[in-house]
Amino acid sequence: MNSTQPERLLSPERAAAATALLVSYALLIDSRRARPWARLFGDSGVLVVGDRTIQGEDPLAEFATRSTPGTHVQGEAILRETAGGIVRAQSAFVFVRNHDRGLISGWYEDVLHPQGEGYTFARRTIDIRAKTPDEGAGTR
Repeated sequence: MNSTQPERLLSPERAAAATALLVSYALLIDSRRARPWARLFGDSGVLVVGDRTIQGEDPLAEFATRSTPGTHVQGEAILRETAGGIVRAQSAFVFVRNHDRGLISGWYEDVLHPQGEGYTFARRTIDIRAKTPDEGAGTR
């Protein structure tokens, strides 16, 4: 979490709201609810996976629709608030593919933007650290 702005821990209420967004990411994409999942990124949020950047509700929904079915398991996030209510989050994850029980693991680096009583993703960067070979249905 490299930032030049001073960071502080969130209040319990804001931490709960930020955590709700992080949990919703996994629940919505794992249940194949592409459009509600895409809305977690608000109007201008960005998803970065490797060298690919996805922005906008339609491209994000298409990404979710084409994603490999499986289950995301996210570790507890480190949450820090900066000036303007922006939250930076870092957490580890494991993804289990449905078709072969293969694993993908890595880190999420998030920037969350306050929106009403909660947050949207301003940016989520997925840093894949390990991946088992795909044995079966292939990736989508």
